[in-house]
Formats: sequence, structure tokens, C-alpha cells
Amino acid sequence: MRILVVGAGALGGVMGAKLTRAGFAVQVIDANTEHVARMRDPGLQINEVGVDWIQSVDAVSDVSDLQGPFDFALITLKAPFIEAALTPLVSRGLVDTYVCLGNGLVQDRVAALTGMERLVVGTVSWGASNLGPGRLAKTTVAPVAIGEVQGPVTDRLRSLADAMSAISEVHM
Repeated sequence: MRILVVGAGALGGVMGAKLTRAGFAVQVIDANTEHVARMRDPGLQINEVGVDWIQSVDAVSDVSDLQGPFDFALITLKAPFIEAALTPLVSRGLVDTYVCLGNGLVQDRVAALTGMERLVVGTVSWGASNLGPGRLAKTTVAPVAIGEVQGPVTDRLRSLADAMSAISEVHM
């Protein structure tokens, strides 16, 4: 399974680091070139509820540097950046399933770009803070909830939940 994390701020950065640490094939894309450089070397510095650790992450700042295809793209962007970030991914056919994890009403924006059939939606209940380039803090422990837009639990949702369990408890 190959996973792309779109946006490596507080939530996305922690997710990318935890998935990488668990052994998944992960690549992260973020527009902040200084942050991207520090994620690669010396690695993303994370304080996870009082425990410090560092994880080198395969991060890029330009879509042309992505090594797709990807089974899942975890979208952790703020609403104003969704179209600019997802349009080149969709046009290049790099991702099978987009996972909208934006806490807020952004699912319709994502679906308009990706198509409803390629979308899984979710919410993140745990908190995190961006402490500057290459530094993040996961501040609380709580689950992530994911689901299909149009109904029952599917094999792709089970596969995603298995991977995301490396990040936190997952509810489907």
C-alpha cells in the first residue's frame, strides 16, 4: 500500500511520520520548502503528548517529484488550499482514493475535484500544533472516524482503517 499525505501541517505531518514509522510506503507533499527539507533531514521532530521522537519522512514540495501511484491520499489541508493542491494530483491520475480529513465542511469541494466514487470522508478528533518548520506536537489522544460517502463498510475502507490504526484508534 502506498499512501500520500497532502499537507504536512500539524495533522498531516504527524500522520505522515507515524505511518512512516510503522513501515508504510509514504510520501508527503507540502508547499513549505523549509518544512519539507527538515522533514527529510534531520527528520520531523514530534512531541507526542510529552514524548519526543524524530522521524525522517519522504517529503516533497512539487507534485512533479511525487512517485505515484498511490492507493490513498490523506487530505489534511485547510479549505483555501484544496483546489490548488488536488487539481494536479487528479489531472495526473496519481491517486486511487482520496481521504478527506479536513475538519470542516470541505468534502463537497474535494468531491467536485475527485469524484464522489473516489472519496472517503473522515474526522480527526485528536489535536496537534505546528511549532515551526520541522517541528510538530500531537497534543491529545483521540480517535479518527472514517466512512464511505455512499454507504456500507467496504474492503478499501477496511484497508485504510488498518493503515490508519498506526496513527490512532480508528472508527468506521
